[in-house]
This record gives sequence, C-alpha cells and structure tokens, in this order.
Amino acid sequence: MRKRIQMVSTLFKEAGKAISFMPSLLILPILVLITTICICALCVGWIFGLLYLSARRTPVVDERTGFVNYEIDPFYKVKFSVNKSKSINDASELGAPILESIAMLIRYHLGSIALGSLLVASVKMIRYLFKKIDTLLSRYRNSCDAFGKCCRCCLWITEKFLTFINKNAYIEIGETSAKYKSDELKAFQQISSNALRVLAINGIGDLLLFLAKLCVVVSTVFIGTQLIEEKASSLRHSHSPLFVCAFDAFNFEPRLPVIKHGPSNRSYFGYSVAEHLVDSQSGEAYILVGAPRAQSEQPGTYRSGVVYKCNLTTYRKDCVPLRIDQDEREPSKEVSKDDQWLGVTVKSQGPGGYVMACAHRYVIKGADFRWGFGICYSLSKYLDYDRAWEPCYNRPVGKAHEEFGFCQAGTSGEISEDNEIIIGAPGPYTWRGTIFKNTVSFRAREDKRWYFGPLDNESPVDKYSYLGMSVTSGRFFGKYTSFASGAPRANGTGRVVLFGKQQNNATIEVKLILSGEQLASSFGYTIASLDCNGDNKTDLVVGAPFYYSEDEGGAVYIYMNQNNNFDTNYSLKLTGKFESRFGFALTNLGDINKDGFQDLAIGAPYEGNGVVYIYLGSPNGIKEQPAQIIRASDLPEEAQIFNTFGYSLSGSQDMDGNGYPDLLVGAYESDAVVLLRARPILDIVTSITTDVKSINPNEIGCAQDIYSKLTCFSIEACFKFNSSNIFRVNALALQYRIEADFGKKYYRVYFNSSSETDTPNIVQRSISLSRNELGLQQCSKELVYIKDKSDIHSPIKFKLSYSLLQERPRVPKEGEPLPKINDYPILNQEEALKIYDARFLKNCGTNDICESQLEVSAELHLNKTGSQHTLYLGTRDVNITVKVANLNEPAYDANLYIFYPESLNFGGTKKIKGEQVDCRVPHNGTVVRCELGNPFKEGDDVEILFRFDPKETFGNISKLNIFIEANTTSKNISPHKSTVSLEAKVVRMAELELKGYADRQSVLYGGKVRGESGMHFEDDIGSIVTHSFVVYNRGPWNVKRLEVVVNWPYEVESRREHGKRILYLMKRPEVQDDGDCILPHEKINPLNITESPISDNTLDTYQKNIRVKREMVVMPEKIEEDGKIQNIVTFDCERGTAKCFTFTCFINDLRADQSAIVKIRARLWNPTFVEDYAHGVSQVHIISHAKIRLDPVLDIVQDRSNDYASAKTKAIPDLPSLPPEGPPLWVIILAIFLGILLLLIVIYILWKIGFFKRKKPAKGYMPANTDDKDFNSYG
Repeated sequence: MRKRIQMVSTLFKEAGKAISFMPSLLILPILVLITTICICALCVGWIFGLLYLSARRTPVVDERTGFVNYEIDPFYKVKFSVNKSKSINDASELGAPILESIAMLIRYHLGSIALGSLLVASVKMIRYLFKKIDTLLSRYRNSCDAFGKCCRCCLWITEKFLTFINKNAYIEIGETSAKYKSDELKAFQQISSNALRVLAINGIGDLLLFLAKLCVVVSTVFIGTQLIEEKASSLRHSHSPLFVCAFDAFNFEPRLPVIKHGPSNRSYFGYSVAEHLVDSQSGEAYILVGAPRAQSEQPGTYRSGVVYKCNLTTYRKDCVPLRIDQDEREPSKEVSKDDQWLGVTVKSQGPGGYVMACAHRYVIKGADFRWGFGICYSLSKYLDYDRAWEPCYNRPVGKAHEEFGFCQAGTSGEISEDNEIIIGAPGPYTWRGTIFKNTVSFRAREDKRWYFGPLDNESPVDKYSYLGMSVTSGRFFGKYTSFASGAPRANGTGRVVLFGKQQNNATIEVKLILSGEQLASSFGYTIASLDCNGDNKTDLVVGAPFYYSEDEGGAVYIYMNQNNNFDTNYSLKLTGKFESRFGFALTNLGDINKDGFQDLAIGAPYEGNGVVYIYLGSPNGIKEQPAQIIRASDLPEEAQIFNTFGYSLSGSQDMDGNGYPDLLVGAYESDAVVLLRARPILDIVTSITTDVKSINPNEIGCAQDIYSKLTCFSIEACFKFNSSNIFRVNALALQYRIEADFGKKYYRVYFNSSSETDTPNIVQRSISLSRNELGLQQCSKELVYIKDKSDIHSPIKFKLSYSLLQERPRVPKEGEPLPKINDYPILNQEEALKIYDARFLKNCGTNDICESQLEVSAELHLNKTGSQHTLYLGTRDVNITVKVANLNEPAYDANLYIFYPESLNFGGTKKIKGEQVDCRVPHNGTVVRCELGNPFKEGDDVEILFRFDPKETFGNISKLNIFIEANTTSKNISPHKSTVSLEAKVVRMAELELKGYADRQSVLYGGKVRGESGMHFEDDIGSIVTHSFVVYNRGPWNVKRLEVVVNWPYEVESRREHGKRILYLMKRPEVQDDGDCILPHEKINPLNITESPISDNTLDTYQKNIRVKREMVVMPEKIEEDGKIQNIVTFDCERGTAKCFTFTCFINDLRADQSAIVKIRARLWNPTFVEDYAHGVSQVHIISHAKIRLDPVLDIVQDRSNDYASAKTKAIPDLPSLPPEGPPLWVIILAIFLGILLLLIVIYILWKIGFFKRKKPAKGYMPANTDDKDFNSYG
C-alpha cells in the first residue's frame, strides 16, 4: 500500500509539473511590469527566435490539423509541430486585448501546455506501472524481464521528449503566410508596439493555464484514488499479463487443481473420497467420490446414495455413477434402501487393489420389525461389482438394539494390504459397537469366517461408546496385521481400541486401549496409520475434532510405535484454531517429499471455508509445524467459495504419474471434490560464507573498497543442483535473497548493491541457468557495509533463501488438456533456506566468547522493623542505591534493569560513582533500563541512586517487590550474582477519628397532642433534632473509600413490633463531601408530611388544665446532673430502651488532613413525649451511635479506639404548672379504715392494761370538801 501511495503521489506531482514549468505563474505579469530587465530579455528572445527561424526553411502548414510543422536544425534535428498562430498584419487586428487573450489561450495554450502535461503524466503513469510490476516480480524469473526493461527505457525517453516539447510550446509564431520573410520585421514591430497587450495575454494566459492544469491534477487524483482502492489481487491478475510468481509453500499445487462437482445440490457429493489406481504401471487413475444423499438410478428408491467415478480431466461434471447394486429392479419388500447413505464410506486398497463402498443405513424390514443392519460392497480394481458384505445379517435381534438390531455396519471401513476387509459397526449391543473382519478376496481356501471384537459385558467399552466409528489397520504389534477402531464417546472422552487376531477364535483380542484427555472431545472420531519416522513400524494418529480450549478447536494425537507397542501417553499433540474441528479428517499422504518418511494431512473443514494442513515426517516423527497450509481461498476463483473444504481426505496415490503422491479433498456442503497434485521437488545444496573469519569493528575499509570510511566485508552465496533429479529440466531461473540482521527492528549493515533502495539490508537477484549449467555450482558475492557498531557482541545473522522463478500457471478452461504439473517444480525447502552468523572480533580471549562476571548489589532506603523494610505510604519516597561491577572480561551490550510495580512512578537517577549512565523508562512501562556500556569493561563499576514516587492510586498490594538485574549479550559466568530482589512491607497509615454531636444540645417538647392524621406540616411533628458525625483523616495516607455505619433511634422499645415514635426522619442523611448515604426508603418521611413553608419551632400555647394520659414505658432514672437529682429517661439502642435501624454512609477519597461530615436531620415526635414524659421527668436523652468501617481490601492501618462516636440530644418538657390534685378516693377510704383500726388497737391495748377500770378509794380516805365548788360552772 505504501508503494502505491508513493506511485500515485508521483503521478500527482507530474500532473502538476506544468505549473513549475511556467515560472511564477500568476505573479509573472507583476514581475515583468516591475523588472524592465525581464522585458528586454523577452524582446531579445523574440528577435533571435524570429531571426533564427527566418534563416531556416519555410514551415509547412497542415491545413487538415491546423499545425505548423517546423524542422529545427542543427541543435536537435527533431521535427515537431506547434499551434498555428494568427497572422498579424495590422495592430488593429489584435482586437480587444482581454478578449483576444482569452481566445488565443483557449485556442493555443490549452491544446499544447495542458494536454502536454496530461500526456507526460500518462506516460509516466504507464512507466511507473511497469516499474511496480518489475518490483513485484524482482524475486521471480520470467522471459519478459528484458522486454519490460526495454519498455521502461522507451517510456522514459518518450516522457523526456514530451517534457521538452511541453516546455518549449510557449514559442508562438506570428506569421504563417507565404510572405513570411518579408513580413517578419513588420510582425516584430507590431508585437513590440503592443507590449502591454502581450503582457496582458501572458497574465491572463497564466491564469487560464493554471485552471486548466488544476483540472489535469484533479483528474489524476481521481485515477490515483481508484488505483489505491483497487485490491492487490486485481492488480496482479488483471493489470499485468506478464506477472510471474513463485510460491514458498510446499509441493501441493492449489493453483492447478482438478475440480469435480456433483450432479445435484445437497447430494453430499464429497462426503467420502478415495484415490484409486487400476495398477501402478498403466497410470489409469480414478477419483472415487461418495454422495450418500444422491438419487440413484435404481427404481423405487429415494436418495439411496451414489458412488461416482471421475477421470482426471478439466471437465467439472464428468463424473459417472458406479453400478454397485446390480439389481435394476425395485428393491424387494424385505429391503429398504431409502436414505441408506450408500457412499458414506469409500475406500481403495491401493494400486491394483479392491475398492469398498458402504451404506450404513441399509434396512431389512418385515411386518413387525425394521433392522438397520448396514451393508458394504467390494469392487474389483476395475470398479466392477464383486460382492456384498452384511456382517450383521442372521445375528441375534431378539432384543433389538441390545443385540444386533441396529448394527449400522459400514459407518467406517478399511481394506488392509493383506486383503482383509474391516467394517466398523457402532450400533451392536446398545451402541457399544464393534468391528468385523473378513477376507475380501474370498478365495476357496481362504478363511471366510467373520471375526469381531468382544461384545456385551466383555466389550472394552460401555454402552453408547460408538466403537467402530473409525477403523484403520497396520502392523502395530509385529509382522502381523492388527486393527484399530475409535469409540469417540467411550468414557466421555473417547477411546481407541487396538485389536489383534487370535487363531481359531471368532473374537478379536483387545491388545491396547488409548484414552482421550478431555470430556466430549470425541477422541477416536478419526484415526489413521502411517510410518512417520521411517522405522518400518506403523505409528498411529488419532483425531479429536471437538477438543477445545480458549483459542483452540480440535486436536490430533500422534502415538509413536516403540518396539511394536505403544505408550498410552501420546508423543505429540497438534491443535487447530478455535471451532475449526481440526482433525475431522486424516489421511496418510505417503512420502510427498522423497525423504523416506511418510507424511500426514489433517482437515479442518470449519476454519473459514475449510483448510487442509500438511505435516511432514522426520526421524523424530511428525514435525510440529505444518509444511503447507492449503485454504479454500488458495484455489482458483470459482473454488474459493467452497464450504467444508477438508471434510474428507484421501492420499498416498500418484494419480498423475509424476512420482509424487497426490491429495484428494472433499467439500460435501458444496458438492465438490478437489484433487491437489504434487509438484516435483528439485534437490538443491546451498551455502553462505564470508571472506573474513571475524569482523574487526575497528578496521575501516576492506579489500573490495579500500577507501571506504566504514567497516566492510563480502559475503558469498552458492548453490548447486543435484543432477539426479533435474534430467527433465531444460533451463531454470532462480532468485536468491539475502537479508541481513533479519528479525531485528533496526539493522546494523547494508548491502552496497541495494543501498539506494528502501530496504538496504536486503539484496535479491535473479539467476538464469541453461541445461549445461544446472549441475555446476553457482556463486554470487555481495559487499556489506557496517553502519552501526553499537552492538558488536551479537552476530549479524544473514538469511539466504532461494526460490524458483516461474510464470503463473494459467487455469485451464473446461475441455482443455490438464496442465503438466512437472512444468512447475519446487525447491527442496530444507536446503532452500540457510542462516549464517557473521561474528565480530572481540577482546574475549582465545575462545572468542566473552565471559563476563556482572555483580549487582542494592540497598533500599526505608525504615526497618527488625529485618523487614517498611514503606509508610504518604510519608516518603522510595530510594534505592544500586552498585554494578564487572569482574571479568568485557560485557557487551550491558544493561541494568529495575523492574518495579505499577504503583510506583520513576522519579529519576543520581550518579554516585563511575561514569554517567543513561537510564530510561519506556512509555507506560514499569522497568528502568540503564545502558552500562558497550562494552562494560573489566574492572568497571557504577553506583546509582534511583528515586521512585508512590502513586496516589497505589493499588492493593501489601508488599513492594522490586527486581534488579544486570544482563549482557556476553556470557555471564555468575548469573546468580547479577540479580537482586528487594522487598518491603507496605503500610497504609491513615489515622481516622470519628466524633459526634448534636447541633442543638437541648430541645423542648410539650403543647397539644396531635395524632398522625392531624400532622400536615413538618412543624406539627415537634422540634428539629440534628445529629452530626465528623470523620477526620489525620493521615498520612488517603482513604479511597470508607463507611460510616449509623444506629438511629426511631421508636420506643416496647417489646412489640412497633413502639411509639421517637425521632422522625424528614430527609435522607447527607454527606457534606464526596459521598452518599444508603437506607431504606420507607424510613424517610413514611407519612409523607409536607415540609413547613415557614419553619416555626415554637410550641403551641399550653392548655392550662389538660389531663395527660400516663403510659410511661421507659421509667426515669434518678441521676445527679448539674448538682441536682433529676429524673432522666434515656432512649438508647445499646441500652435496649429504643428501637434503632442501621444505615450506611459512604465517603469517597478522604485525603490526609481533611474531614467529612454526615448530617442527620429529624423531628422530635412530640406526642410520644407529651403523653408519656410530661410529668415526673426532668429530661429525656436521645442517643444515636456511629462507627467507621473500612474495607479490608484497602489494608488501612489505624487506631480503631476512636472509630466510635455518639450524639446526644436532651429533650426537656415545657408544660404549664397545674393545681395539685387530692389523693384518690380509695386512698382516703383506706386511710380512714386504717385510722379506725389504729384507734381500736390503741383502745384495746389501753383496755388490756386497765386504763378503763374504775378504782375505789382506800379505807380511811376522806374526800375533800367540795361544797364551795360549782362543777357546772365555767369559771
């Protein structure tokens, strides 16, 4: 794409070059008016021009074209034409200057200058197209190379000639009449006298020319845009019939396939394929294709299936059905062939061998049964019907599918090299499955018994295992043929069972069981046998097409035969792309590259439109990397739309007789098959050497360029063909390519021959060889210059590659002969690519190996707790002192690396000791790279201080790990001493403190009691209560997120579901910073009370003689407060006197030395307090609690003792004093009763002690004289 843009850019430039040919364009008239010297020079030019032309022969006027033909001599000897000018005989003939100028410009200049520019651009475009083609084909050889160069040369000459003509087309001749010589003076005078008019003509002419050339540029832009948007494939195939190319892929040629299509859509033509040779001498080969859903010619059947035979021709639909079923009548009533899938299996024994075809859905039926036995047919080598094989016929079916009722014989099949036919039957005994074996030749003395694997309880697999889904044969356990069969559902993962025949026993012995490794991977769905390491022992390949992983889909397992046995662990596992079903088809390719090892083809039909992978054998078995990847998109255009390309495969047969086995590929969803023929391989021996053993970087120049100021040397590339396999070749053309410093982003050298190109580190040349030169060694030398000596320890790697230059093969049309594949050989890829190391001369001892000894020590400047370094985030930087020393030979390209976590920022370095070291960090990197020197000499040491700054977003790491390493491209003899690991404990110290307070320490309650229905505005509820909790971060680290958990009292604890309200939340709590509170919506203003339009916190006028209901739930406590004993009621959820709900407030990014406030605004529920706590209560205390909670992931270290706080509001009754009430009636009655009782007791006691007895006077006692007393008077 870059080259195309460059080409188009050049076209744009050329299209506008005419602008540069007219000096200064629009400013030219101004310069002419100002500069008289230019006017004089112009006049002198006219004079000499007219005098010169007048001395030459008279110009000839072409009346048809209107051009005047001149012959200029002796300077150029070139004939050319200029536009015929209008004869000027009188000044008046010039007319109006402006209009005349426009007319002349349109008539003459636009036809010469603008068109000339377009012609130049067109020629240059064609030349650049040839140049582009040559660049694309520079690595290929073609017979038209010289012709192309000749064309480019001719176009270059034409371009220069047109450029000259275009430049000199400014000359306008004033006279063309017969009186040319006599009128020349008159014409000159008229032009001179009309100088201003001439200037006007030039000025307007420049403008019109500019507009005309602008149109040319725009047109070129349009053409260039089309070229850019055009696909590369179109350019290669359409624009250049001379295009040649060479493919680096291996020897299957996808450009010349043999393609065959089925007779109808959805016939599944290509579901199975087989290559068949009648014999190895005649070369008679056929492509056999199974189409199990095709309509056969047998009457009375529906889609019974057909097997087709196709010749190797260019016709697409010349396949003919094989007459496998000889009965041309309708099937009998005991047989059903509808959808029997004849062709589900098609196999060939090999050259001159038998062919088998199967229909696994073949049915035997009756009035009350229908058994799916399956059937197979064997054909002779001439594809004539031989016999039918029904291994399940006449076997027990009493238990239906639990015996042989649904045998499905023929699901897979194989004919071994010793004439044994093996038929896979996955259905017997509840789809345990088995295989059947018999002798295909069926001669009189041969054993004609059926042998089969163990069944029922003796079966090596469980029910629904589908043993027999795939079969193959080989000499797995010695000289006798053994068999292998896949059971893709056995044990959930799949298994492969290997059988060996036992004499005089109908049951085949189980020799070995291989198990899959992944559930539902269908291990054993396909299997194949081949000798991939050339030890004459048959190896086993097992496919698991439904294997899957994160980016893989399908797997193939290689089991190597080890002393006629197998290890149950696979030797190699190959995997395909995701959902490609890699391994859905397998085939033994034979030896496609003549190296003595059989090769393998693997189909991945659902990778795009389908892909086939080619893997080569080797002494160590199958190579891990594919030698060739054949995609459906690699085929000719009509075949690129094939789907499921690679669904079926067949190989190992040389179908075209060129000595190399070919590959047959089926694409059943497209009803097509493709035969890919193998190209012959030419053996080539290559080498690459230099003229010096070691490159001395201190020595400039070389033998080839002694005056060079750069170090240089020569490199020689040689090759030679093995004459034994080129006897058919008359001539060859090769291209060799040498790439220096391949794989590096920056190259240190360049080739002298390609120094002017975009890739000076790459040289490529073409070499043509005649038949006589094919057996000789050919060599080429290239001169190499070293431009960068900064890295002299690592060698300069040269990659030499050879490829054949061939013309692109033309895809033949139908009916044309099949192209000869031998005309398109390919080089042996093992020798066509070589890598050579050119080493530098170094001061590294006799062995040329620099054995350096780098030692690193480091110290972390942080506080220590015991032996552990501790980093307190937010307090300081991270400083590290690193010492590096080299105690041995020079260390080339020595570097010091410090790997640090993403949580740190690199702050810089400071030299402490040694040379100044350049340290850098890649963009967004986490490694510091310091260049110690190149070389870092013996005895050198440096000491550097590194500073790192912890990021604010430090992450969640709890340990700081820093890894320090010094390395070199030299050999480090003490690598364990060149690495240091530093570790520090990370402490995020953020001292948090929580404080709580009420905005108003005390509030009043009292007044009229209102019910919930009587509360309409916020002020009807009661006084405002606001609790605030403040979180302080004393630092030093920031806290990204913390939680404040609040316990909020909202009801009196009454041992009931709901108590009386205490505090009524009107709004969601707020965080006066970055944060938010989360709590249930029903806790916020559940009664939907409207906020008061005027906030008035005064209470209503108290009623004087109100009788208040007394149902106190929480009893007051006598507490001494302010020196007085007071009755205080406390609502606190921690005391169990209040019901609380919990909500959480989140505070984000609380930085050091900052605080955040959580505010909770509520209303005191006045009715509760007036009803229950109006009298006998001095205060009511309402307490809320909060605590700080940190996510453990944050790993914050702090003092948790101050993470708890509470806020308290004191509610004080504000009620009117009422007259004291008398005691209750029952108290009065009780008091009277007790008083009487007490009186009676006293009387009783007095009576007992005789207080009430009357005493008589003693004898001799005389009463006093009372006559003078009046006892009734008051005196």
